[in-house]
Amino acid sequence: MYTGRVKDVLTDLEEWIDLLYGSSRFIIPFLIQKCEKSISKYVNNDNVEEITKIATDCGAEQLLRYCQKLESKNRDALYLLDI
Repeated sequence: MYTGRVKDVLTDLEEWIDLLYGSSRFIIPFLIQKCEKSISKYVNNDNVEEITKIATDCGAEQLLRYCQKLESKNRDALYLLDI
């Protein structure tokens, strides 16, 4: 962490979320950004609400915007189906 480099050794969503909580708690911006980018790869329609809450709890603004964009796309798609 002191070098500013982090390897992608984490293998699942839960590990990235744990790291996000830790990096948020200790206010490590570059690590928060790395977590946001990695977690965004796991976001889908089934977990977007949960990830949105986590992003809000951790102050992960980029991840929050990503989730909101996905939710907006989902709402638009549902609207088109109702027509």
